[in-house]
Amino acid sequence: IVEVSCGNDCSFFRTHNGKVYGIGCGGNSRLGVGDSNGRNVPTLLPFKENTISSIQASRGNFGLAVDSSGKLWSWGSSPHGALGLGETMEANTPQ
Repeated sequence: IVEVSCGNDCSFFRTHNGKVYGIGCGGNSRLGVGDSNGRNVPTLLPFKENTISSIQASRGNFGLAVDSSGKLWSWGSSPHGALGLGETMEANTPQ
């Protein structure tokens, strides 16, 4: 593990090879693993074959990541468009 980020009742871990795992409360899709269920073991986030270089969890029930090409990924709750996707709906996987 090369990076850890803690959010609102959840945590994320990034490995040396760019994989990201989430654990904790899954409400508001904050874990980004495809549903709103909590996880008590680290669960791999489904990034589409991208190597993640940085992660950041938010106290606002969402997460952000930047991949090796510089693309910003977001998931979770999107009050007031917080995910930057042009809408206020939750994203249950990285978008």
